[in-house]
Amino acid sequence: NIGTIETLNLTSNINTIGEKAFYKTNITKLNISDNITKIGNSAFEEANIRSVELNQSSDLSKIGEKAFYGCGELDVVIENVENNLSVEENAFEGCKSVRYLVDKSMYEMAYNDSIVVDAADSPLGFSIRSSNEVSVYCKDTTQILGSIVIPANVRIDGVVYKVREISPESFWKVKGLTSVVIPSTVGLIGAYSFRECEDLRCVFIPSSVTWVEPHAFESCKNLYIIIDNTISKVERGIYAYSGCKSVIFTKND
Repeated sequence: NIGTIETLNLTSNINTIGEKAFYKTNITKLNISDNITKIGNSAFEEANIRSVELNQSSDLSKIGEKAFYGCGELDVVIENVENNLSVEENAFEGCKSVRYLVDKSMYEMAYNDSIVVDAADSPLGFSIRSSNEVSVYCKDTTQILGSIVIPANVRIDGVVYKVREISPESFWKVKGLTSVVIPSTVGLIGAYSFRECEDLRCVFIPSSVTWVEPHAFESCKNLYIIIDNTISKVERGIYAYSGCKSVIFTKND
């Protein structure tokens, strides 16, 4: 009886997990081989899974609708978000947590407060807002491809500034941008800042952000937004997330 199996190992000779294959089963641990190309609709819906790691450097190309829907104890880790993975509607709805990871070294620039990036070496532009704060924008769309990291600290003419805002309209309609790492120094995401970035698939909004202005991510049709609201509520303007694939909060409001 499949309902009594606690650990499921999917071997290399399996490449597809069918629709409702393990629906409402008691599997707690799932090991997926690199040969899996597709996880079908509702494949693990309401199963008792506790953790699963999905590496996009494997052959996995599609996670179907409600694939892990209602797995209330499940922690999901999806690595290498810059690769071509299609995640369908409500695939992780109701899961305990979902984390999308880029190359771990990229996070150092955003979250290590001792690292300072020279503005002249960055494809991003920075506008000075005060004596120690700047906002960030896209200065050269030809250099924005794949994943980008917004640094926490930037040096301009020898002076170090904190990156506090993402400027309005800063990445509007930028093509080829697949994921963005936002540093924990940013408190505001400007209006229309990522509007119609159709290649954008993953943005994690850290707990430092308290305000997402109107239309910020509107019409990013392939985008999963993960919002860390564990410390405070993240306020949003009209249509801030309209047309996105999914918005996931780390804590239920």
